[in-house]
Amino acid sequence: LDYQVVFESSFCVEFADEYKNGNGPRLLPDDPYLRAQTRLKVDWVNKKLCSPYYKVLVRTDWDERRAGFAELLAALKVFSAELDAGGLLSAKPPVAAAEEEEEEAGHLRRQEKGRGPFWHGPDLGAVDVALAPWAVRYHALEHYRGPAFRLPLEDPELAGYARWLDATTSHPSVAPTIPDKQRYLDHVSKYADGSAKSKVGDAVRSGRPAHELAIN
Repeated sequence: LDYQVVFESSFCVEFADEYKNGNGPRLLPDDPYLRAQTRLKVDWVNKKLCSPYYKVLVRTDWDERRAGFAELLAALKVFSAELDAGGLLSAKPPVAAAEEEEEEAGHLRRQEKGRGPFWHGPDLGAVDVALAPWAVRYHALEHYRGPAFRLPLEDPELAGYARWLDATTSHPSVAPTIPDKQRYLDHVSKYADGSAKSKVGDAVRSGRPAHELAIN
């Protein structure tokens, strides 16, 4: 692979999932419809759960920070509700009217079998992998922007997300990759104080959301 280059995190995840050629659990489902739903949800995570993080951390206007945090919190509640509903398996493919009742019963059986703790059910998947790096960084918002930016994990509307967070951060494939909190805070301080020299920092300071950065 020394001559092959893949970039952009979501593409790297798909590449790794396909390259291992069926060895171990898949990060994306084989079913074409569910695979498409997974890709859509990964993109949603990038837009709704990543970009607002940078908006809170980088923007200097208090109202803009609060708006960014409100966006983040609302999206986390959506994610939490989807987890409670079965995550990926709550995404039903369209069926003909005559098949609807039988399909509904089968869907409910699959949903119950596949429910949690991850968005993909009992196994870690691409959506979980997309969110995990941001979930372990959210503590930086309270640290640099104050108590008003603490995620209220005790909120019943975030119960599904709280369970997901515990399961994800303790997963043997994730736990070793979580950065030390203080080291991360030191690293990200340049975004909080406005001195970051990066495409992301420049974009967010100019008013663009982080997910709009072009692939060069």
